[in-house]
Amino acid sequence: MSDFNKSDYWFFLSYARRDAKGSNGSENPWFQQFSAELARDVGSALGIPAAVAEKDIEFYDRDGIPAGADWDATLATALQSSKVFVCLYSPSYFNSEYCGKEFQVFDSRVQAYQATLAAGAESPRLIIPVLWESPDFLPNPLPEAVNGIQYADKSLGLEYAQSGLLQMMRMQQWPLYYQFLKNLVAKIRSEALAHSLPKDNNLASLKTIKSAFHLQTPPKEGQPPQGKGIKIAWLVYAVGKQADYSNVRQTHHYYGDNGNEWQPYLPEADDLIGYLASTVATTKGLAPENVYIDNNFIARLQEAEAKNTVVVIIVDPWSLKLQPFQQSLRAYDGTRLTNCGVVVLWNKQDKETLDQWPTLKAQLQNTFWRNLVFKEVLFQDEVCSVEELRAKLGAAIDEVKRRIYQGGRLQRGQADMTGEPFPKLPTGSAVDSESASTGGVK
Repeated sequence: MSDFNKSDYWFFLSYARRDAKGSNGSENPWFQQFSAELARDVGSALGIPAAVAEKDIEFYDRDGIPAGADWDATLATALQSSKVFVCLYSPSYFNSEYCGKEFQVFDSRVQAYQATLAAGAESPRLIIPVLWESPDFLPNPLPEAVNGIQYADKSLGLEYAQSGLLQMMRMQQWPLYYQFLKNLVAKIRSEALAHSLPKDNNLASLKTIKSAFHLQTPPKEGQPPQGKGIKIAWLVYAVGKQADYSNVRQTHHYYGDNGNEWQPYLPEADDLIGYLASTVATTKGLAPENVYIDNNFIARLQEAEAKNTVVVIIVDPWSLKLQPFQQSLRAYDGTRLTNCGVVVLWNKQDKETLDQWPTLKAQLQNTFWRNLVFKEVLFQDEVCSVEELRAKLGAAIDEVKRRIYQGGRLQRGQADMTGEPFPKLPTGSAVDSESASTGGVK
């Protein structure tokens, strides 16, 4: 391959030190054999010239980092450029903080890349787990970060799925082992050629990255909101705590201990989002109630609709890089609730947001593609100042109230006051002179 670049590894082998350790301080011969044969066979399957050493195909930190090199920097470079991530599942792997850091960095690259794909496109499988130990030994449940990543399928063999690769090798089940190896190589080759995973040149030191296996658990079902009804406004904050952003962005001073403590427009304005949003709701004659996204999010919104409760979801674009928020908001995009609006807040004074604008926009489009198709007042995807926030949040509340009122009439069998079978809704960019004078869309 004439265009082969030895700095771009075809795969990164992520493993726990204990799993590579043999007796008397030597390297585990089974691990050594698997690593060497995997690199050799991947090179053959890809047609890489024989002059290219296996250590330039597979990043394996014991061979890939010369004595005296900066271990943290070398490892970070490999994680930023490798095409596929092969990880060896074992109890030691999930206990290792550094294995969790490696997984977190590569998974972030994959998620950022996936956000650029067209809606409905097949998800890349660039993280390929290998069951090193028996599944009976693994944590139950597995860490949230690896949920949905299948480590056993028919092509890898039943014996492997039941016993793990190490046991197969110890029992010298070589025909099964080499069939497994062949199919694993095919997976690596297929994914590496199918996807051009962009490099990540903005990775901070691995010392500052939090392990994907030791992060705080996703939001649990919390105390349900107490206020419901036409005089209540639920203000839902799709905003993480300060600590949640340590793996996704470099500046964290915008955030606090709760979502409503976010300061979205620093340094131009230091107002908390909780203050700004509740003020708008109050001027609309509603009593605001703070609501946070949890595991029961969609059911809560459906209950709010049944109780004629106004809901506005306030989104930090950076929160879409946090898996619990992205999953919940993507699920919301699949609903068609009459009582909910969304406003997405952008800070054009923040250099990091400006630098990452295309990536954040792509992730927003991937998450809310249905709402973006409709493009109504109830979905404001670019709110860039305090003044815009007040106007567009106010407009969304007015539209939700109108729909709740209209829905109530239709449910009671009363005539549609517009005299039309379907109301003509204003677009997010429309200017209505009456609403503009009362805090409508600008």
